[in-house]
Amino acid sequence: KSLDYTAFANIIGATPQAVQRYVTGQRIPDEDYMSRIYTATNGQVTPNDFYPLPPAADHPKATEAAR
Repeated sequence: KSLDYTAFANIIGATPQAVQRYVTGQRIPDEDYMSRIYTATNGQVTPNDFYPLPPAADHPKATEAAR
């Protein structure tokens, strides 16, 4: 089941506006809120989800290690 911003905000102790900013990428949660989000989603949302990371195969060291 999906929660709206207000319901999720209540779970993590944030404002609905903050949750909306996290979801739209306008803001990255601080360490405390990242931990709360991770816990509230049973690990389905991780800190890495807030950063635009390239696929591991694009990283030179990953390519080198695969050889």
